[in-house]
Amino acid sequence: MALDVKDIPQKIRELFSSFGGNSFSAKKPTRPAFAPRTDFQTVIGVDEGKKTFVFYSATTSDGKNISIDEYPYGGRAFGENFYPAFSDAVTKFVNAHPAASGGKAVVVLPDYAVAKDLISLPVLNKKAMDSALRVELIHFYQNHDELKIHSYPASKNKQYAVYVISAMRKDILTAIYTACSEAKLPLYAITYAASAATNAVAALSPKYKSSSYLLLDVKEESAAVAIVTKGRTTGSYDLPFGYRILSQNRLAAEDLLFDHTTAEIAVLNAKERARAKQLTMSDSEIDQSAPIPEEGEEGAPAQETAETAKTAGRKTARKLPKFMLREFDPTPEGFAYENFRLFVKWTLLQIRANESIMRLGQPSAILVRMPEQYHYLLDRLKEEESENGIEFRAFSSADDLPDVAEHLELYGGFFVENGNLPNNF
Repeated sequence: MALDVKDIPQKIRELFSSFGGNSFSAKKPTRPAFAPRTDFQTVIGVDEGKKTFVFYSATTSDGKNISIDEYPYGGRAFGENFYPAFSDAVTKFVNAHPAASGGKAVVVLPDYAVAKDLISLPVLNKKAMDSALRVELIHFYQNHDELKIHSYPASKNKQYAVYVISAMRKDILTAIYTACSEAKLPLYAITYAASAATNAVAALSPKYKSSSYLLLDVKEESAAVAIVTKGRTTGSYDLPFGYRILSQNRLAAEDLLFDHTTAEIAVLNAKERARAKQLTMSDSEIDQSAPIPEEGEEGAPAQETAETAKTAGRKTARKLPKFMLREFDPTPEGFAYENFRLFVKWTLLQIRANESIMRLGQPSAILVRMPEQYHYLLDRLKEEESENGIEFRAFSSADDLPDVAEHLELYGGFFVENGNLPNNF
């Protein structure tokens, strides 16, 4: 029996149904977050504490067969010896893992390697807004020719549109891409730690893929805060202390954890400049009612300020008066909770200090990634939730896989093609 031409589409549908499908669709199937891959994946990070390049590699993205190799570099990150050491490390890694040449690589740089900004523009037609955005970038970034700049509109109303800007120096990008090319390591993208960590959260818990939140990633010696707006990283902040301070039977002195002396010296210098200006004004211009500070008082002469600058780095921890001290339980758990409140304080400050970012998407929670042994601290923190105004929620999806939990930003490098694309260079 001859097949009528008009029946061909129906026969094609029946053929596809016989292979287990219910309908015929031209859409490309999506790959689950933990689907195995056949190519060799490499994520290269920079550990500034150990001064090493960390090569985080695997043949699947399920986190179960991860290999970690470290190669040292001398000096400071992005300094004179940084790029030759990086090139040498990539070459050694490829020689030790020939399969890497058949896969792809991603480089995850420290957060400060990328500049983040917001620019507001009046709503016009697309061509006019693109032109206005270029003018603004040229105005704000005098070295714009030296930067690779990405942008996207994060919010828009009838009057204004807000663009999120990501920028990285072209010489950094060129040096890294050149080193990987010469070593025959295919480089897919360069991103930064906070953005990659956001990718990891979306891969491990897809419910956060389009959410607004803050991620507090607490490591042993440091911690990082990533501000995420509708699934994209819009800001970041690093803390120079980690969960090591939670295991000591004493209160951590914040003055010694943070170098606050820079701010104090800036205030002293500002007062000294104001006093110097006052001394050069005519009698008619001077406010006679304003007393001039004597030596030893606030706003002292320059020699006193210079002496303060010399000795400020050696100061001891500040002792607060008794009425300013909180009562706490003098047990190991009590000390741990009081010290953990330092992380809470600095995370909440990021919300207060970044009001313009918060207007793009109010965070629904603060996700905390830290060892499970400290999760009881989050339970105690619930008592202060009404005061904090936001929930601190344990992000524990990665705790079953230590190599994932301790290197969340490197694991996120496996998923740079799935989201946060404006942060890829």
